[in-house]
Amino acid sequence: MKVSDWLRKSAALLDKWERVNRSKFVKVWKVKDCPKEIMDCFENHDDIDYIAFVPESLRDDYLRFLEQPHFGCCNVEEHDVVGGKVVVGYHS
Repeated sequence: MKVSDWLRKSAALLDKWERVNRSKFVKVWKVKDCPKEIMDCFENHDDIDYIAFVPESLRDDYLRFLEQPHFGCCNVEEHDVVGGKVVVGYHS
């Protein structure tokens, strides 16, 4: 997915992020529990294990559990979105 498409979709999700961002917590979903609007941003759902939203207030903090191999045994991607970043952990 193009970054511009991702940002456009992320802007539509801003209301969902506001509560998480205000609470200053990292929100982690198992792929099966992730909101459909977020999953629709990814082409291949089969290889994703976890998705996390990191609010802007925690963007620069060192969060070891979101690194490879902890969060994704094969690959971890970060995507900037409105209000923070989304971290995706893949198993292959």
